[in-house]
Amino acid sequence: MDRIRLELETSHKAERQLAQEKTNTRLKQIEKEYSQKLAKSAQLLAELQTSVCAAKEEGLRQQQEKERQLKEATARWDDERRQMSRHTDTKSKVKFYGHSAKDTTTVEVGSLHTP
Repeated sequence: MDRIRLELETSHKAERQLAQEKTNTRLKQIEKEYSQKLAKSAQLLAELQTSVCAAKEEGLRQQQEKERQLKEATARWDDERRQMSRHTDTKSKVKFYGHSAKDTTTVEVGSLHTP
């Protein structure tokens, strides 16, 4: 009976050890798979971060370009507005002084003939 018991214990111990080895092997395989998945995820994350960073830089560059274009357009518009205003003022002054000069000339000519 002791011999049977000893054989059973030995057999059970061997089965347990075999099961533990299989479990350890499977755990190592799972660990390797997850390490690979983690590495792929880290690589993808790095690529996405690079892509996002590049997109932000491109967006900022485009925004700065649009702001520059807006400043240029505003400056051109302001210059054009000032030129039109000066042109209008000049025409108004010419018109005003032109009539005034005729009136002054007439008065001066008239005053020369009076004495």
